[in-house]
Amino acid sequence: MGKKIIIILIIFLIIIISVLIFYKVDFSNNECDSKKDIRDRDYCYHQLAKSEADLKICEKISDDLSSGSSYSDKMWCIKAVAIEKNDPEICRLINRDELKKSSCLKTIAVNLKNPELCEEMHSQSWKDDCLRDSASQISICEKIEDLQKKEWCYKLVGVNSKETSNCEKITNQNDRDMCFREVAEAKLDISICENIQSKSLKGFCYFRIAFLTKDFSICDKISYAPEKNRCNEYKLSNAEE
Repeated sequence: MGKKIIIILIIFLIIIISVLIFYKVDFSNNECDSKKDIRDRDYCYHQLAKSEADLKICEKISDDLSSGSSYSDKMWCIKAVAIEKNDPEICRLINRDELKKSSCLKTIAVNLKNPELCEEMHSQSWKDDCLRDSASQISICEKIEDLQKKEWCYKLVGVNSKETSNCEKITNQNDRDMCFREVAEAKLDISICENIQSKSLKGFCYFRIAFLTKDFSICDKISYAPEKNRCNEYKLSNAEE
């Protein structure tokens, strides 16, 4: 008898939840429909389309570009839904604003680590940015035309892959040193710090690894006085605990 009551209660609860979900969606649509101001109504539809990841709701937006609200632009809504779903096909529905389309595709390229989408950017500058931010392999960085963005790409891939060979491709010494430092910290490998030319950054590299590993014998390797002093201070404070 007790089991039957439990089963009945579970079924009743499922029905109640289903009804509440149905009316919640319906209410949300009605709430938007009831707004008198076009900008408020369009904003409501935009937020609802995004939260529900439902492209059909974008069709309810007025598309009145003279309203003074970006939320009255259907293209903005399409972009929001596309990013919410990580669907580049929806980005391609943006047909009157190449900047929005590129922004949409770039965001998804980065989210999915899919640099192939970068080929659809509206300008070389955007393409370079997209390749840099979506690259997971050094071969993708090689496609970037802007030298500064290419070297930043080397750094990002180097740190993510923990491969110092990628840092070695960087010609700017400061960026090269930063790449080595970040890879050294990621691998907790003090030998990588030796590649750094800047005395202050090399000292900081040693200090960070000493701090993270609690191996304060590393402090002895630091020649840059400010970092050596800081490292020894942490060594003393750690010994007192």
